[in-house]
Amino acid sequence: MSLLSNLQIGTRLAVGFGVLLALLAGLTGLSLYTQSQVQSVQERLTQVDMRKQELLDDVATTVNANFQYAMQLLHPAYADQTAMLQQKMAENSKHNTATIEALDALIRTEEGKKVFGTVKEARVAYIAARGKALDLALKEGKREEALKVWRADAEPKVQAYLKLVEDVQGLNRKLIETDKAEIASVSSWSRMWSLIGAGVALAIGVVFAWWITRSIVVPLRSALAAVTAIEKGDLRVD
Repeated sequence: MSLLSNLQIGTRLAVGFGVLLALLAGLTGLSLYTQSQVQSVQERLTQVDMRKQELLDDVATTVNANFQYAMQLLHPAYADQTAMLQQKMAENSKHNTATIEALDALIRTEEGKKVFGTVKEARVAYIAARGKALDLALKEGKREEALKVWRADAEPKVQAYLKLVEDVQGLNRKLIETDKAEIASVSSWSRMWSLIGAGVALAIGVVFAWWITRSIVVPLRSALAAVTAIEKGDLRVD
């Protein structure tokens, strides 16, 4: 403080305000940094992980719908609706292909990619088994044999397919919870350091205010005491 004591009053005030402004700038920078961190995680949560969950739900819904359509195609009671059911199945299959491609682009963990790879393999196996049963029923007219193939091969494969989709949904739900926990952690960290920074800024502000006030008042008091002494005839004052 001895060096600062030699500064002029205006310079002292400038130093004090400069320190406070630097602290405020630091707090602002900290706030902006934490906000960007929270925003980044929120974007990942809403645009990636929650979007994946929607797409996975869509896959499961569409697979179940096509499963029902295939069952109807195998049943002779729906023979007059064959063309309509096949069209719906084709539309759903095309939609699912696009959905799976979208999911493939969004999956970001190695474990997720590995499990999703098995989902795609299970889909191929199920479609092949379903196609075999439907060909027997619709092209060859062997409905009894088609039902046997369906029960022995297609049904277990669609169940395995849907189970793997559920596994990916479970992994994705964990990612969503991790994202939420990270947002809470960063927000808590931001609040803590903002309070600490505000406390430090307040303490330094009080110290600088006291020092600046004292550096102005003490010399004035000394000068006033000297003038008073001189007025009383005491010329020994320096």
